[in-house]
Amino acid sequence: MMVEIKSLILQILNSSQPRPTDEERNLLLVAYKNVIACYTTPHHVVLSIRDRLETKNEFHNVKLTERFMKNLQEKCIEITVEIIEIIDKILQLEDQSVEDCVYYWKQKGDLYRNIARVDYQNSGLDWKGKSLECYEISNEFSTKLSILNPLRLGMILSQAVFKYEVVGECEKAVEIAQTAFSKAMKELEILIESGEDISSEITLILQLLRDNLSNWTADVKGPDED
Repeated sequence: MMVEIKSLILQILNSSQPRPTDEERNLLLVAYKNVIACYTTPHHVVLSIRDRLETKNEFHNVKLTERFMKNLQEKCIEITVEIIEIIDKILQLEDQSVEDCVYYWKQKGDLYRNIARVDYQNSGLDWKGKSLECYEISNEFSTKLSILNPLRLGMILSQAVFKYEVVGECEKAVEIAQTAFSKAMKELEILIESGEDISSEITLILQLLRDNLSNWTADVKGPDED
C-alpha cells in the first residue's frame, strides 16, 4: 500500500500539475506513519525491557536488546528520511498555499520528533533541533490562519507535545497549549453564538489540548501542590 501511494505521489510530482491533493497527501503521510510505527512502537517496548535488565545487572541481555533497538532505529530513520525527501520536493513547488506550508512543515517536525524519540544513544545528529526548526517555520506560516483552523491547532498541539515529551520543557509546553486553547475557546464561543457549525476535527484537537493541559499542569505543579 505504501509503495503504491509513494509511486502515485512521485508520478504527481513529475506531472504537469505536480501538487498533490489534500486526500493524496494525507494518504501518503498516514501510510508512512503507520509503517514507521511498526518500528517505533517495538523500540519503546524493548527500551523498557532493556532498562529492567540493566537494573538486574543482566548486561549480556542488555547488549542483545540494544542491538535489536539499533536495528529498529536504523530502519525507522531510513523510512523517515525517505518521506522527508518527498516532502522537500513538494515544498519546492511554486505557489504553495499557506495551508500547504503549515501542513508539510508540521509533518516534517513530527517525523524528526519520531527519530529523536528512538535515538536513545544520541547518534550525534540533531534530530531535536531539526524538529524544532520545522515547527517554528510551520508556526510562522500558521499565524496567518485563524486560531480555529485545524491545521494551526494541529501544529500547536504537535509543538507542545514536542516541548513536553522530547525536550522536557514542561512549563513551555503548558504555556503554548494554554495560550492557544484560551484563544481558540474565545473564538469558538463567538461562532457558537452566531449559530455556525463547528467541525469535529476542531473539537477533537481542542479536546486533546485540554486533556494534555490537565495532565501536564498536574506534573508541573507536583503531587503536593494544589
